[in-house]
Amino acid sequence: MVVCVCNAIRESQLRDVARSGQLRCAKAAYAQLGRKPKCGQCLSFARNIISDATAAAADNRRRAGNKDAKIAEQTTAIDQRIANEKRDLQAQADATAATHAANIQDYEAQIAALQARIAATKAQTLTDAASFLAKIDAVSDRRDDAVALMVRQIEARAADLARDAETFDKRAESKNADADRLMAEAEAIELPDVSDLQARVADAVAANAKVDANTVAATADDKARAEKDRRDELTAEIEEARQKRKDMIRACKMPVAGLDFDDDGMVLFAGRPLCDASHAEQTRVTMAISAAQNPDLSVVLIDEANSLDRKSLAIVAQEAKALGLQVWMVRIEGGDGAYRIEGGEIARVAQPSLL
Repeated sequence: MVVCVCNAIRESQLRDVARSGQLRCAKAAYAQLGRKPKCGQCLSFARNIISDATAAAADNRRRAGNKDAKIAEQTTAIDQRIANEKRDLQAQADATAATHAANIQDYEAQIAALQARIAATKAQTLTDAASFLAKIDAVSDRRDDAVALMVRQIEARAADLARDAETFDKRAESKNADADRLMAEAEAIELPDVSDLQARVADAVAANAKVDANTVAATADDKARAEKDRRDELTAEIEEARQKRKDMIRACKMPVAGLDFDDDGMVLFAGRPLCDASHAEQTRVTMAISAAQNPDLSVVLIDEANSLDRKSLAIVAQEAKALGLQVWMVRIEGGDGAYRIEGGEIARVAQPSLL
């Protein structure tokens, strides 16, 4: 999915940058991609993506650490068990060595076999743990790959349809040019001058000339009509291809009603470019897209929320309720429940009207 239309930055690029190291802000991620924010409308969405990717990476590292600790604990327990059993077997062997010298060799063989089984058990435990960690990583990677694959398939299909439409347009232009050329050739045909012919054949020659001219003109008209029919067919095919592309895009399940694409691939909402939509509409759309791509998403942070009026806040609250999300907003304003920062500390305001 495209996060920043101005710089053509995709969500997968931001996630890769977020996994690669510590980032202080969305602008730092843009800088690592060799770009910088332009309109600034995508920064809040970019922060959410970076925060989500960073949290996911930290969670994977924490799980890996827990598994390593568990493996170490199991290894210690196995070593302790080996030591205990070895000590017990050695004590029994020492106690009965005097009277059962003939069985000493058999006891040693049993000890060796037991040690081999314990070593095999330890190795199998380590192998199972490593396999479990690999499965965890594979599940996470498959989820990201599936989302990226779906986006690539949609974009590839849209590009194919655009190329087909361009090919049809070029073919139609070529056919139109051929038709115009044939029409010009037909108009340029001149009737032969028979004024110098002998009088005795003048009427016959004139008649033949007229027949020939009419035949040529009729042929040219037929060709022109055929070319025009072909041009109309190609135009119909182009329009059909464009309509199929629109139908395929509309057939896709969009995360929010009113989301669409124009003929140039621009994202539309309610029939106009998403970048021209209100802040509340953009916030609603990004919330729906984020929830659709991240089914486990439960908390959304909206930065710079002062531009949202009461009607816009009501729209965001309605969308959050419908999606089952908890919304946190950063707003600077006064009123009941407001706080003031004094001397680097947060102080409760007793009289909100003083803000």
